[in-house]
Amino acid sequence: MNRSIIIVVLCSLLLISSDGSAQLSKRQTGAINTLVTAWMKTENIPAASIAVAANGRALYNKAFGLSDVENNLPAQTKSVFRLASVSKPITAVAVMQLVEQGKIDLDAPAEQYLPTFPKKQWSFTVRQLLGHQSGVRHYQGLEEEYRIGSRRYKDLNEAITIFSNDSLRHRPGERYSYTTFGYSLLGVIIETASGMTFEEYIRTNICAPAGMTSTYMDRSTDIISYRTRGYAFDSLGRLRNAVAIDPNYKFPGGGIVSTAEDMVRFASAVMSGLLIRPETFAMMTVMGTLADGTTTGYGLGWSLGTASAPDAVLHKGMQQGTTTVLLLLPEAKCAAVILTNREQTGRIIETAAEIARMALTGTKR
Repeated sequence: MNRSIIIVVLCSLLLISSDGSAQLSKRQTGAINTLVTAWMKTENIPAASIAVAANGRALYNKAFGLSDVENNLPAQTKSVFRLASVSKPITAVAVMQLVEQGKIDLDAPAEQYLPTFPKKQWSFTVRQLLGHQSGVRHYQGLEEEYRIGSRRYKDLNEAITIFSNDSLRHRPGERYSYTTFGYSLLGVIIETASGMTFEEYIRTNICAPAGMTSTYMDRSTDIISYRTRGYAFDSLGRLRNAVAIDPNYKFPGGGIVSTAEDMVRFASAVMSGLLIRPETFAMMTVMGTLADGTTTGYGLGWSLGTASAPDAVLHKGMQQGTTTVLLLLPEAKCAAVILTNREQTGRIIETAAEIARMALTGTKR
């Protein structure tokens, strides 16, 4: 069968009905709606968009609240939210596609794919970048709000100059140190290995085959239909517009926007073998180990297990104006996504795990 026909057939399995509940009973849908409404009230969340899919079939897709509080605009299932660090699994899957093609060696020194990045006191690998073991630094203080987040960078090679002259924070492999900048380097590695820009590669090799039609790079200057406004609460508990930043300096690690529907399409495409081979996904979900044998709780682009869902593969995101989670239950081939327009939202992982299980079983646990 022609590859384009296969893609169309697989994507058709993920079509979501207008009320998002065609595959669930009224009792299941009502229970999820009640859970979400109560959670949003407790956390003072202006808007949330939730989607669930299992075995490649959409189970639930619904939006709640206001995507624009000032203009009283309700959130819709087509509302576009910042993904924050939920961008990282997208980048990680892109890297692993190129590993499958023999264009990237996970255990090769990363500098061979980074022509403009100065050599450091130690060499680190692509695998260490994916697993946050490279020693590349994360943000420093409030540099996002007051220095780097207000600039426009012409490309990723210019964006990595933010940290390119800094020393590594530790010897690679000796510590787990979460770093969005490490994923900026992975974006450059994708460009070097593929000969495409990061944006072109994601659009062509992730979004197109997965049927993701509302996923974009988060440029403040672009007109993006149904983009939500982002909010935060101040020290007095008052709702405020989030600090304005342009995430163009970190597309691969925290600069993509999307819908909940697109993200369950992504998750389903990963678990079905459409984007990467099953054995590649299995490799990504092996717990990272440090030089001293300590485990990290993180694989290659994915966090592994939580107290509320020990069997989950997931990623959480939080940045200015958003908190998000993408949670997969691989054994059930189930994915649940929650996107919100409030930063520092609590219990989002627990809520996603509960929604997934309610959708699968109809019984609250």
